[in-house]
Amino acid sequence: MEHKLIPHKYQKPALVTFLISLVLMFGSACLNNSSAACAGFFEHTAVQVVIIVLMYASLLVTIFSSEKIEDEMITAMRLHSAAFAFLVGFFIIAVLNIIQAVLPGDAYIALREWRTALFWNGNAVLYFILLYFIVFKIKVWKLERRMRDEE
Repeated sequence: MEHKLIPHKYQKPALVTFLISLVLMFGSACLNNSSAACAGFFEHTAVQVVIIVLMYASLLVTIFSSEKIEDEMITAMRLHSAAFAFLVGFFIIAVLNIIQAVLPGDAYIALREWRTALFWNGNAVLYFILLYFIVFKIKVWKLERRMRDEE
């Protein structure tokens, strides 16, 4: 089965775009001078929505662009990184459900509102994609370092 990936030349510009949009997002959120805004819990303006879409799109282009050398080892690393991100995300959600089940009334409501604000509006997808990206890039970096040391 052939996998279609975006050409490697788009990886660095997309990563730079992602980092710039991330800085813009936190900068625009922190202009409100509230700790809740800096944590990502705010009502989005039209500019922030555009920045969020740009952030998602650039991160996805970065993730789905091929490496310089795309072989079976890199494909296996992609699969292992995706599985790791899925398992970590599942574990976090399961632990939060268990904690939420044993909390008394007021703490239960507070945790439910925090969890809804943190995960429900699509932020969880971004967190798990970022986790996948970080794990995959660390594995590729280790592989490149090991290959360089063998030469």
